[in-house]
Amino acid sequence: MTATEAPGTSPTGSIAPAAPAAAALTADAGAASGTAPAVGPTLAAGAPSAAGGDGSRHSHPRHRVDELLTSPVRLSLVAALSRADEIEFGVLRDRIEVSDSVLSKQLAQLEAAGYVAVRKGYLGKRPRTWLTLSAEGRVALNQHLAALEAIVAGE
Repeated sequence: MTATEAPGTSPTGSIAPAAPAAAALTADAGAASGTAPAVGPTLAAGAPSAAGGDGSRHSHPRHRVDELLTSPVRLSLVAALSRADEIEFGVLRDRIEVSDSVLSKQLAQLEAAGYVAVRKGYLGKRPRTWLTLSAEGRVALNQHLAALEAIVAGE
């Protein structure tokens, strides 16, 4: 097993069959205690359990998806901001093809989470709003994308 393979999986990513020795131990333990052996599949030693093979509560990559970034508009917004130091509100609005009100609402949620920083100022006499992806937002985007890739890869 390589470092990138999950316990209990084969190199092709399919679930590895339980080891015969582990099944025999389970059957012998039941016979020795006077109870009937467990019926149904058993987990091989080292196989992930429902609580997670690494001791965490959940091991499926869907549990690492950032719920805030599951919205296509918020994901588009954060992705666009990740490719620039700063983007003006109107430019971002046009780039992701949403209305002012939709962009404002989504930005408010991202700003509250600390993913986006908002700077207001003037360009000449006109008020402008500039947006920046925070370090926390960049980490959240990268972790979200990694979780999506793991789901698609069948990990």
